[in-house]
Amino acid sequence: MPRPWRRYLSNSYTDAGRAIVEQGKRLDEARRSLPEDSYLRLLADVGITPRDARVLAIIGQRLHSVITSDLRIRLPYRVRTLSALSDLSSETLAKATEDGKIHPAMTESEVKRLRGTSPRPVSTVIRPTDNWNFSTLRWPRIDGWEGHGYIPGDLYANCLWYYAREGDIVVDPMAGSGMLLRVWEERGEWLQGEDRSIEIKLADLAPRGPYASQIQWCDLLDRLPTDHSDYVIIDPPYYGLVNGQYSDSPNDLANMDADAWLEAMATIAVQFHKSQPESGRCTVIVPNNRNITTGERTLFPEIVHRIFQNAGYFLYDKAYASRRTQQKQGRQMGILNNRARREKVPLADISEVLTFINGNPFSADNS
Repeated sequence: MPRPWRRYLSNSYTDAGRAIVEQGKRLDEARRSLPEDSYLRLLADVGITPRDARVLAIIGQRLHSVITSDLRIRLPYRVRTLSALSDLSSETLAKATEDGKIHPAMTESEVKRLRGTSPRPVSTVIRPTDNWNFSTLRWPRIDGWEGHGYIPGDLYANCLWYYAREGDIVVDPMAGSGMLLRVWEERGEWLQGEDRSIEIKLADLAPRGPYASQIQWCDLLDRLPTDHSDYVIIDPPYYGLVNGQYSDSPNDLANMDADAWLEAMATIAVQFHKSQPESGRCTVIVPNNRNITTGERTLFPEIVHRIFQNAGYFLYDKAYASRRTQQKQGRQMGILNNRARREKVPLADISEVLTFINGNPFSADNS
């Protein structure tokens, strides 16, 4: 027999901390038992937002065993403190309960002390998986321009964390507004618990933004900005989306058709290969391209993979980053979404972060 969910969620204990955990447990049960549309209607009926429901459900799932193991225990009444408690390991939580360290006036700082100090603390900016999707950006756009050609600094921070090494010369030859340098200047936000010394060099065909004076003008089809680079990061202009946005130069990838774009990338890949030492790394950030009107699909990540492989690189790693195409919801976005569904041509929202290595990726020197 199905539960009377509205009455069930409205009935809880009077002890504040215990009541929150009970409510969270019930929300977790409802989320697992009901279809999504029914669950969302239920949340609206009882006046709980989906975001708050997620937080409470985690609290209920993780802490319900605490209140059932000891009916006398009094939990903190602040949701943020309970949420911090729910992040503790089962062993730490059990020991804190046994030692009587959990109490109603408990603070987040006390919870942090229970967790202990990590031998190598790592910022939450750094993603632990290959899904580099950032719901809240630490480094949003810095050039004040609402056009195309922007990736968040959070993505650069992850590239540097995973692929840059001590003493590297790191080059961004399509630097745009200089976001890479901003992220490195504020490395204290993400390079926690680790010292690393690297040199950042920026170049672009059309320098702009607050770091324009520190960005070397360079046409990559003519020459490289430096004779040596250990790690290169490029976010090439996305074909078909940014024509004329940066310059009127025929050597600007933004202004090229697909064939010219691919030929230019092949030239760039060969130049990088010649300038980098063995074990040098190159990260290319590129999405697929799909034309809703014609149905044409160009799977650029696969093509770029072949281009760099032909130039002498091996694919070393791959991550995925959202282009945040759905971030600004509105009438135009709704129209575009409906067109994509009708034409059966999905919008390209994911960029592949392809990292190549110059030489044998399985050699000991590349580990």
